[in-house]
Amino acid sequence: MSRYKTRAQIVHEALRHEILAGTLGFGQELRQDEIAARFEVSRIPVREALQTLLAEGLVELRPHKKAIVRKYSASEIEDIFLIRSILEPKAGALACRRLTAADLTAMRAALEAMDRVGDPPDFIRYLELNRAFHMTIYRAAGSPGLTTLLEHYLDQSTRFIFLYLAATQTHAKAQTEHAEIYQACERRDPDVVERVLLDHVRQTVALLNESTFQSL
Repeated sequence: MSRYKTRAQIVHEALRHEILAGTLGFGQELRQDEIAARFEVSRIPVREALQTLLAEGLVELRPHKKAIVRKYSASEIEDIFLIRSILEPKAGALACRRLTAADLTAMRAALEAMDRVGDPPDFIRYLELNRAFHMTIYRAAGSPGLTTLLEHYLDQSTRFIFLYLAATQTHAKAQTEHAEIYQACERRDPDVVERVLLDHVRQTVALLNESTFQSL
């Protein structure tokens, strides 16, 4: 498989990393001319990158097509995690008996890689692996519409999970939950998969009460 990346992909990945890591703060304007000069590209790939970030919910457009890092209200954050708590357990239960040996191998590889994110942990890498782990399960449910929704809401919540993990260093606990999810999938037990995924997302919902989120 080719590893070639377009200019738009390079700009998108760099900006996405900086938004998730908080280098680009909530409400910060993303000026196309400045980004183009920084990456030594024309404004066309910059516009393409911003459109991808817009689709991912990480950027919003203001009047006169001004792009800013998206801000979220407390109720919007709560809605994101509420929707996840409804969709993910059901998707996991649907997928459980459909997971292939290759799916389980991919999940195990992601799980093991999450254990090796370094000290101090590389939380951007951790969350990429976390997404791969969860989406391997949900794609096996066999519902493209459900997959699209889950990808969207996982991406929407990534910024907040990054902030919490960076502040609290609680990824080890999340890893224990991931291992439990994997084991339930390996046993092909949809009831346990559904319960464990619900508990896993509820733990994330509980983070909304932490002081880390009061400024969001």
